Amino acid sequence: MKQVIALIFAVLATTATASQPLFSSATDDKTIESNWSVPSPRITRAIQASMDADQKELVSDYLSENKKIRGVRNLLSATKIQLCATCSDVFFFVRPSSSQYSPLYGAHSYTFWLVRQDGKVVHSASVDKLDILDENNVSMRPFEQSICLTSKCYITRFEFREREYLPISCRTHYLADDLTENNCD
Repeated sequence: MKQVIALIFAVLATTATASQPLFSSATDDKTIESNWSVPSPRITRAIQASMDADQKELVSDYLSENKKIRGVRNLLSATKIQLCATCSDVFFFVRPSSSQYSPLYGAHSYTFWLVRQDGKVVHSASVDKLDILDENNVSMRPFEQSICLTSKCYITRFEFREREYLPISCRTHYLADDLTENNCD
């Protein structure tokens, strides 16, 4: 299974994007380096409020069974990102910590949140990989979310429109053929 996941991420890394990633995070990436930390209480509360009922139940059950983990904060890792190209707002990329198992991981995916310092969650999803693109011609940088299945990956580009990130385009990358089409089947 680890070999399949490694192959998927190798292909995703070589699939052409409109711009190079400014920041990238994949399921197997570690969150124990010095630029990662436990998110603030404000950001953690915002994340908890944004979780759907199933996520809340999974996290609650997990914490009930694992008393040594004191709260949702300790399941998460955060790092500052340059999401806004033209403003001074501070944003954090938050995901499950790699230091322990978490119900916020799937078989090969993880849940992430893009959160402004004041606690506003601007986007959240479960993905195999996220690339924040290095584009400075817009205020809020676009990003690409990759979700992979056994034989293909769907790579969806999101752009900030009005007050939220919206999906703008989608590509399908076929792993066996190493072929990318500019649509999602």
